[in-house]
Amino acid sequence: SDLAGLDAKLAAVRERYTAVDGLLADAAAGRGPNDVLVLVGDPGRLARGGAQPAEGLLVLAGGPVVPGDLGEVSGRDVAPTVLHLLGLPKSRELDGRVLEAALSQDFRREHPVRLVDSYGRRPSAAAARSDFDQDVLEQLRSLGYIQ
Repeated sequence: SDLAGLDAKLAAVRERYTAVDGLLADAAAGRGPNDVLVLVGDPGRLARGGAQPAEGLLVLAGGPVVPGDLGEVSGRDVAPTVLHLLGLPKSRELDGRVLEAALSQDFRREHPVRLVDSYGRRPSAAAARSDFDQDVLEQLRSLGYIQ
């Protein structure tokens, strides 16, 4: 019923699309011949709440990537594919697979998928401390929240 309000909202959406399109053009223009652009479009947290798998968007371009439709892939395939493109092995602990169909035959021949059992446990890091932390603790003590 509020056409002027709807028109303003559509204009804002178009403006956002234009801004994102410019960012993607800048990223694509700065690539070297062996660089790969990986674009993952995530439908958001709300889509994950349903029983159906969330649909998203995956675009791979440049370097050894060959054009084509990969069909349905899992979001869990992105990390193994990026690791492989970086020359790192896929951990067997990592869900997903390398999207080899997206890569040229030459690249697959020269860089077969390698696997490792695990990258190992990450060492636990101590929390960073600052003077701000001490001030907040003192304030909480003075208010009686900390004994």
